[in-house]
Amino acid sequence: MSCFPYSNDVCTICELVCENLFSKRGFRVRSFGTGTHVKLPGAAADRPNVYDFSTTYDEIYKDLCKKDRQMYTFILLTHVLR
Repeated sequence: MSCFPYSNDVCTICELVCENLFSKRGFRVRSFGTGTHVKLPGAAADRPNVYDFSTTYDEIYKDLCKKDRQMYTFILLTHVLR
């Protein structure tokens, strides 16, 4: 699904897996959130990891690895952000 007819641009709404897949295949990806922050699963259901939309995937990846690399690798978040 393209936001811009007749182009290779892709628009997603906060879907890390899709963004990563399309960008690795050479598409220019634009993501638009529906809230004020990016929220990813945390150590507990009531404690998500919250990031500004301006935070890069690399910064999120490094932060999650610093917090608990084994847990986030297990739930595949670090794989998605690579």
